[in-house]
Amino acid sequence: MALRLVRLVGVVVLVAATALSISAAIGKQKAKHRLRAPVYRGCVMDSASGHDACGLTAAGLGGAIDVTISEDGRSLYTVGRADSAITTFTRDPGTGAIAPVGCVDDNDTGPAACGQSTNGLDGTFYLELSPDGRFAYASSNRDSAIVTFSRNTSTGALTPLGCVDDNDTGPDTCAQSVDGLDTTESFVISPDGTSLYAPGLGDDAIAMFKRDPSSGALTPQGCIDDNDTGPENCAQTADGLHSVYFLEMSDDGRFLYSASTGDSAVAIFQRDPATGGLTPRGCVDDIELGADTCGQSMEGLGGARSLKLEGRFLYVAGREDDSLATLLRNPVTGALTPRGCVDDNDTGPDRCRRTSNGMDTPRSIDVTEDGRWLYVAATGDDALVRFRRDLRTGKLFPAGCIDDNDSGIDRCAQSADGLDDPYYVELSEDGRTGYVAAQGDSSAAIFSRTMPRERKRHRKG
Repeated sequence: MALRLVRLVGVVVLVAATALSISAAIGKQKAKHRLRAPVYRGCVMDSASGHDACGLTAAGLGGAIDVTISEDGRSLYTVGRADSAITTFTRDPGTGAIAPVGCVDDNDTGPAACGQSTNGLDGTFYLELSPDGRFAYASSNRDSAIVTFSRNTSTGALTPLGCVDDNDTGPDTCAQSVDGLDTTESFVISPDGTSLYAPGLGDDAIAMFKRDPSSGALTPQGCIDDNDTGPENCAQTADGLHSVYFLEMSDDGRFLYSASTGDSAVAIFQRDPATGGLTPRGCVDDIELGADTCGQSMEGLGGARSLKLEGRFLYVAGREDDSLATLLRNPVTGALTPRGCVDDNDTGPDRCRRTSNGMDTPRSIDVTEDGRWLYVAATGDDALVRFRRDLRTGKLFPAGCIDDNDSGIDRCAQSADGLDDPYYVELSEDGRTGYVAAQGDSSAAIFSRTMPRERKRHRKG
């Protein structure tokens, strides 16, 4: 479940007729566009329900909501929520060119267009690869389940290995059932590969699993729920977990952070690397919408939706505030200190010191490996927004946006097909390509950039 440019520009063409033509186009544009913003290079859409003029189609992309690139850059995976499916693409690490090679869907609700089906994928929402790339995991909010796949590291092919679902709301077709997984929509895998943590949005809880790096198997280790609204079946409780949605872990595996939309809060947990156990260490909530039980409050956390940890700073997308909040992190104690926010110039609460176009209803965040650029996918404005990031202070400075050519707000410098209702943005490891999964268009939009080769630590947020 969790793996993670200097200057952005245009160069990759994923919808080209041949790899040779793609490489030629890249060679011509590298030097020419070194100072420009990301350039739209086409999209891939669902073969049955796609809405735009994409040059590439594939089965299983209905309601596309997530996209993941393997660590070696040779595979790309999309998650189609409406199709309850995961689609596999081969990917050229040099050009970013992709080609569909099949999909796997839910055995009850999938569109039956995939070569494989399995339990637990109804409402598939999120996918991550294990640190070694040998396994993949997917969460589903309608099946309230986590599904395990083995992954062929040469071809990228996925083979279902079973699932674990919620004991109250799961469909009871998985071999294991646990507390705390109701309406799970994401998860995180520890850097050492020995633990997996999944937030149960409906249970106001975090379910904990021990993970076998050799077999990929998950063993339930209990849960932590909200002390006010949780189902009270967990051994531990904590503030700030009402409608917990997204998790992020520090690179050393010692701290876990959660974003909860109901409490408009970020909760802090200290992790024991030996056992995987979590100990609550407080929370920070929104100054207006928070539950007021946290030790600190700040602007910009309303409807906290997703997280991205970059060095000493944690960035939080506030869905209700149409904002991006910045918090300074103490790497020794895990504590967080508010450092301001940036919000949408039309719909934000206007209490942040900076505003930006395109930030209505932010959903996900990714950062380039050199830490200089941060990207946000915002569903309200149907836009991909770019920020320049100060490495020393963590401050964010708006640097433009790209919105959907049909439904975007039309205040961005560029418009493109395939950005209606964008959810997750994913940057390639070499910094040359970015992908955005757009639920409304049932597509993945592709953007190019040019920068030196560098390694990302982990994906998404």
